[in-house]
Amino acid sequence: MDLMITICGAAATQTCPIWSGAPIRAHCGINDPAAAPQTNSGSAVQSVSDLLSRRTLDFMEIPLQTMQAIDLKYAVAKIGTIP
Repeated sequence: MDLMITICGAAATQTCPIWSGAPIRAHCGINDPAAAPQTNSGSAVQSVSDLLSRRTLDFMEIPLQTMQAIDLKYAVAKIGTIP
C-alpha cells in the first residue's frame, strides 16, 4: 500500500504530482519556519522539528498491516491535526 503525505502548509490547496498506482493521500500541513520573522526563526525551526517528531511517533504506532485504506487515510489525517 502506497501512502503520500504532504506537509507543506500550502499543499492542501495545491494539485499533488501524479503518482503511479493509487496512493492514499493525506495532508498534515506545517507552516514553513522560513516564513517566521527573523527574530523567531530559531524557535520556529524547533517548533516544526518537535511537531514532526510527535507526528512521526504517532504514525509509527499505526498498524499498517491490518488497516483498510480508508481507515489509514483517516488515521493519518487525524495525526495531521496534532498541534
